[in-house]
Amino acid sequence: MPQQKLPIAILKSDKATEMADYHAILLDLGFVMQCCTELLVLLEKPKQDGPHVRALFTAALVAYVRCFSTGVRSAKVNPDIFASIEGALQRHQSIKDMRDKHIAHSVNAFEDTSIGAVLSDPAAGQKTVRGTITLTGSRVSDSAEGIKQIGSLAKIAFESTKARFDALQVDVLAEARALNIDELYARQTPRFTAPGYDTVAKSRSNVTK
Repeated sequence: MPQQKLPIAILKSDKATEMADYHAILLDLGFVMQCCTELLVLLEKPKQDGPHVRALFTAALVAYVRCFSTGVRSAKVNPDIFASIEGALQRHQSIKDMRDKHIAHSVNAFEDTSIGAVLSDPAAGQKTVRGTITLTGSRVSDSAEGIKQIGSLAKIAFESTKARFDALQVDVLAEARALNIDELYARQTPRFTAPGYDTVAKSRSNVTK
């Protein structure tokens, strides 16, 4: 027997908005932990898939750091949750710096490009410049130990966020049950429609108006 689809009434209270923000953070942190798990598997292989490793590492850093920042989301994870764990705050900051100064912007020494002149073999007789060469070095990923640390911090942040989400869920359910039931049935069912590229520069609040 097919499962019955029950009607859903969208909720727009402050607590419902906060609950939605924390749910988005939980999705990001879950994604970070998945990336770290896959990275550890890849790093154990004798021949590593460089683009795959780089993609997972980059994605993990971007998703991790945005959980501690606000944008359209009103909620964020407070780094103080790491204060009681030795070295955790410093590691958190190093992850943020890696994202800010290596992934988002090429600032630090984790990426460097030099141009060299290719010289002829000095033993061949005449010394000449035969051409040019580009010498590039870039940090593709942390070591396995570094990846484990990112995953551990993401797990701590996930558990802290989940506790806040669960508390909000109780409050939002109480709010919903206090509303007029007929008015709830008349509300629009929430739906997500992916916006086009013409809205990419606009904030979420402006797109949904």
